[in-house]
Amino acid sequence: MPLTQLPPEILLQIAYMIDKESDLASFVQVNRGLYQTLISQLYLRNAKDSGGTAILHAARSGNCSTLQKALQAWTDATSPAGLPVKPDQPLLLAAKNGNLPAVKMLIEYGADPNIRGQKKCTPLIAASQYGHTAVVATLLAHPNIKKNAYSLGQITPINIAAQNGHTEIVKMLLSSGAHAGFARENGLAPLHSAVLDKDPELVRLLMNQTSVDPNALFAESRFSDLTPLHIAVKTNKEELVKILLTDKRINPDITAHPLSQTPLLDAVIKDNEVMVRLLLEAGARKDIKDRSGLSPAMLLDAASAKDRGELLTARAWFITDLPPLGTLIRDRPP
Repeated sequence: MPLTQLPPEILLQIAYMIDKESDLASFVQVNRGLYQTLISQLYLRNAKDSGGTAILHAARSGNCSTLQKALQAWTDATSPAGLPVKPDQPLLLAAKNGNLPAVKMLIEYGADPNIRGQKKCTPLIAASQYGHTAVVATLLAHPNIKKNAYSLGQITPINIAAQNGHTEIVKMLLSSGAHAGFARENGLAPLHSAVLDKDPELVRLLMNQTSVDPNALFAESRFSDLTPLHIAVKTNKEELVKILLTDKRINPDITAHPLSQTPLLDAVIKDNEVMVRLLLEAGARKDIKDRSGLSPAMLLDAASAKDRGELLTARAWFITDLPPLGTLIRDRPP
């Protein structure tokens, strides 16, 4: 009797006697008849022997037909029917890859929307990082979603979205009540990211938000201990400076150390008249000196271009000969 004419009960018994999942997979794919009869057994075997890897593969690829079958087999094989957790999380994989139907199916199945994977990343963080707007919207609609959960390095969904320039997702997160002031370990807050990316729309969106500290310092090597305003001045972005100064909470004179040069001094040294005017109108002080003893007023009030040049030359020699500012402050007597 041909194999295809065997009763389903016999075929199921044969499948049960095949030890390896890979061998069963080969047997199932002999022809369409065997596939239709035994595919559920293959998924059941995968759930029992391989920890539900079919769910992970389907979540990653977005194959919802496979995902549905694999989930049903997982339910039949396990009690309780919690989803497989090693090495990755199905919902996290689906969110990271932007597989919206798979995300919806997993949530309907009962997947935890705040499940954490490697580095404590959540599905919302992953979707926000890769710009999957529809997935973010679906996750935000879940009543138990944690909008401010953070991964290792204190990365929140709104932080990673801002860092990658996903303005629409930042809007969605803000509308949902997400906190926009969280910063990473190195001090990188969403507003810093927007300024560093030179993104006027995102900067404008974040300004005047109660959760945003416009005077926060960014502790990164290139822009060590600078506020968003100071970063905008250093990168010569007049439009960003103008937008930032719309927030009345901004203190234009904030520096990390008493002897650091202020944004106004930077703007004067750059000879950027627009930024100088904006900062002065915002109340920036002209008399604050840096560690070389130079103040914005000394340059602005210089009698001639030659005098101004001499002041800058003297300052350059002074700064070059001094140890780093942090060393000076640490070594200062009590």
